[in-house]
Amino acid sequence: MKSLRNLVGVVLAFALAAFAAPGFAANKVYKLTVTDSPASAPFGSGRIVANFANAIPTGNSSFNSLTFTISSVSSGVTVRSASAKHSASQTAGVVTWTPTTVTIRSLYPVKPKQSVTVTVDLDGVSCGSTVDISVDAAVYTGSGLTGEDFYFDGDPYPATVTANCDGTLACGDTIPDAFAFPAPGLSLTSNDPGYAKAVRGWFNGKGEQCVAVDYNFTNLLIVNNTFTNKWNTTQAPSGAFYYTVNGDAKPLPQYGATPTLLPPQVAWEFNAAGEPINKTDGLVCLSSKLPRPYGTVASLEGTALVIDTPTSPSLPDGGDWETPPATPFPIYIDQERMTVTSIDGNSWTVARGSASTTSVGHNPGAYVLSTPLPVDTRVGSPYQNKAAQMCVVSQGWQQYGAGEYFQFVDFIDIGDGWGRVQ
Repeated sequence: MKSLRNLVGVVLAFALAAFAAPGFAANKVYKLTVTDSPASAPFGSGRIVANFANAIPTGNSSFNSLTFTISSVSSGVTVRSASAKHSASQTAGVVTWTPTTVTIRSLYPVKPKQSVTVTVDLDGVSCGSTVDISVDAAVYTGSGLTGEDFYFDGDPYPATVTANCDGTLACGDTIPDAFAFPAPGLSLTSNDPGYAKAVRGWFNGKGEQCVAVDYNFTNLLIVNNTFTNKWNTTQAPSGAFYYTVNGDAKPLPQYGATPTLLPPQVAWEFNAAGEPINKTDGLVCLSSKLPRPYGTVASLEGTALVIDTPTSPSLPDGGDWETPPATPFPIYIDQERMTVTSIDGNSWTVARGSASTTSVGHNPGAYVLSTPLPVDTRVGSPYQNKAAQMCVVSQGWQQYGAGEYFQFVDFIDIGDGWGRVQ
């Protein structure tokens, strides 16, 4: 009996030792959290951030590769791109993806209390909507999806993804206050700091058909005096917007001095992180009007343009054709900018390919459009001899309360736009 007890004790000792061994599978545990992160996503896309943490209670086992599949009840949700960052190393591993799966091989070893964060951008999420998804993952000790599995209780992981987009804006619409104001539920008037109003024109700046666009308006005027409006430039490459914005309140100068107004800044290009680049002082607009057609092309041969002003069908906004100003003045036909040098009835003489645009053929019926955009002639400007895509209509200041004031600015924007009230 004593021998039997000794044998059982030896067996139990081996079993307990095996369970306690650092490499035993029961100890290999990871934690997964998935966060919906639309604000940092590329415009019109969704973004999730998946954190895989090594949570083994004892031992020193690391995981060195992982893969996960993203599925959704809604069809069309697909992976656009993925990247990874190790909590203790600049090198995360080799990240690859398909429309439904993200895989990381040759991970820098993720040891206990370390983690790897995977950022995944997703297409196919409708603007303004949130979609339920699930993340079904597998984590391995080997570098090539090999070796022993790590264990997670709760896979697949339920999550949601929301598109980085406020809504859809039709031609002639105004962005709702809920998105134009700096905080949800904050009601402002045009006499308040931080107020913003954004109106979309009935016509795009370079003649493409005006259709509804997805947009995202960010108002940081009472934070850092900036605002940003981005829209789907695939839907509307040259959508036209008119902004009225008020900067944050500032103390009035002493002794009754008049506030000094610095030039507002503008930008219409953004880096991969969505930050504005090539910021510049805004040029004064040529007009306070958004683009509008003078007529359509009847014929264009060399510098001889004949325009047509048909009465049917009517213009989309129900208005009349724009009346041409005194020559010279700029126009756009499609992507080409021209300068009208003389007018004789419907026969116009034009200088072709101005502001670094290319002289090309144009189809009869194309809009002949007005433009408020000036040409940047500043030496050394990143846009030298090109048309600005954003300009300043007017600016001024208004007293606010007993000892403060704010600067107000009107902008016109024909391209994704960022503005700062100085």
